[in-house]
Amino acid sequence: MVGIEYCEKAIYSGYLEPINFFSNLFIIAAALSILAYMKKHKIKDIKSKVLVSLVFLTGIGSMSWHLIQTAPTLLLDILPVMIFIFTSIYLIFQKITKNNTKAAAALAIIFAIIPLFVWASSLLLNISTNGPPFLGIIPALAFTMGFIYYKDKETFKRTLLPLSFFAAAIFFRQIDLIACNIIPFGTHFMWHLMNSFAAYYLFLAVYER
Repeated sequence: MVGIEYCEKAIYSGYLEPINFFSNLFIIAAALSILAYMKKHKIKDIKSKVLVSLVFLTGIGSMSWHLIQTAPTLLLDILPVMIFIFTSIYLIFQKITKNNTKAAAALAIIFAIIPLFVWASSLLLNISTNGPPFLGIIPALAFTMGFIYYKDKETFKRTLLPLSFFAAAIFFRQIDLIACNIIPFGTHFMWHLMNSFAAYYLFLAVYER
């Protein structure tokens, strides 16, 4: 078993996590809402299909992790959401750079490097970040929002809500173990709920004109 703990595991002797498991239905509901939006607006390009597939995989992968914690299910839990975030950010950068692929790729790489740098630094300094490099995404989001605001105020308005939801998701994920004494089942379920809103509105930010 991979050793990332949650408040809820203490309630059920370290095995069951019903709230953490079923709260992933919010993410699957977000994927279904995106599909409905795609159908309504006749969006059929490959990028949209990749994004909605990643949202589905995020919900299913996280369900599998909260059901059985192994190295493979940990990857299923982490990779889809990370790929979705970075792909969406790349597409937004592409949008505000007027389809300049090289500029968008360079900006997306900077966005990706920031959390990895924070995570690597925390490992070297022996500072806990409660698992994968999600905490480092906060400064990456700040960089992204600053650049978007500088380049395109209208896109900034569209991305502020989803990226704020994602920042809130990271906050609730990080305080889960701290909150055990106040909320016995923890706050990790809010990571799933906030991510569902972030995914839906981030998709809209990419595709709204």
